[in-house]
Amino acid sequence: MLERRHRLLAAALLVLGTAVAVPLAWADVTQTPVKVKPNPIREDSSAVSASFFAWAQSSAAHPFTFNLYAQHMSGGLPAGNAVRVNASGSQGFPGGIDGTRLAYQQIVGRQSDVRYFNLSTHHRSNPPAGVNTPSWEFSPTITPTWILFGRLTSTKSNIVLFNLSTRSARQLASVTLNRKGTAFAAPGQVNGNYATFYTCSPSARCHVYLYDISANEKTPVAQASPAWDTAPAVSATGTLYWNRSGSGCGNGATLMQMPLGGTATALHTMGKGYDLNYLQTYNDGSADQVFYTRVRCATSSEP
Repeated sequence: MLERRHRLLAAALLVLGTAVAVPLAWADVTQTPVKVKPNPIREDSSAVSASFFAWAQSSAAHPFTFNLYAQHMSGGLPAGNAVRVNASGSQGFPGGIDGTRLAYQQIVGRQSDVRYFNLSTHHRSNPPAGVNTPSWEFSPTITPTWILFGRLTSTKSNIVLFNLSTRSARQLASVTLNRKGTAFAAPGQVNGNYATFYTCSPSARCHVYLYDISANEKTPVAQASPAWDTAPAVSATGTLYWNRSGSGCGNGATLMQMPLGGTATALHTMGKGYDLNYLQTYNDGSADQVFYTRVRCATSSEP
């Protein structure tokens, strides 16, 4: 049975060209819309903590160009004035937050790197040497000790866990890219002693992994039948959240939960033609707060 204590918050909404409002609250959980700008403005992905919220947003004039913004959190929701994070002439995407430090993805031309932004002083800086390379670094999340991010080369999609103290890196996964774009790896979230990511094979079947940092062990999430398991997030206690669906957008997309050492539970299946991605979670002291991006598929006929 679904535990009512898990409160799901619809974060930045990306709707493949059309922004939509969040539907009525689910029967078993409370979902709260956070960012619901109307089309053509797009709000995509988020970085969250108890104190700050960051998200990527386009504009009506430039619907395919994204800037990264941040706000304080109040009562578990973003509030107050927003500040732009990425530098002029760049695009920005979240990201993960540790204290007042936001690690984010900044794109200039054809180069993508990890950058830091101090959410109190608004000062930008670089992470330690070894994080950024001439390759495409993306989707960083952060703890006081670790940065988890993706690194895309001309032939490989890699998942990297970088130790901020020792300046050493662990490669958690490496997938050879294919021409169809169905083979790749993408990071989820690092939180406490755990990290998560997912990989997709040339056949497009995707698997989520939980990585125990101290034990240096990664465990795939079991599947009873072929599925797409994508977009994972992990709590500091090792509870996984992810999207399980069939192939293609909006094919039975289901928000899943699995406590450490426990079994997988379906929290909610999205309506036909809707999907979800970019999950991230933090604990507010009493419950996990899960933020996600709700997607309306381009082929959906629903409002």
